[in-house]
Amino acid sequence: MFNLVCKNSITKNDIKIKGKVLQDYSFDGKERPWIKKKIQTHLLADAYFKLGYQNKAVRVDECGTYL
Repeated sequence: MFNLVCKNSITKNDIKIKGKVLQDYSFDGKERPWIKKKIQTHLLADAYFKLGYQNKAVRVDECGTYL
């Protein structure tokens, strides 16, 4: 289900992104770091899965993936 392996540094290449990549900017023109936050979400989902909370892991993993 989850293809991430826990390690100290995770890059954008560790997550396979399907479809068009969203580029979101704040009011002052700075790009929002949504990829970093999505990586953290995948790590959280992986932790829930390892703890036996499969339903919660799926919900966390899929949250905010599709617009």
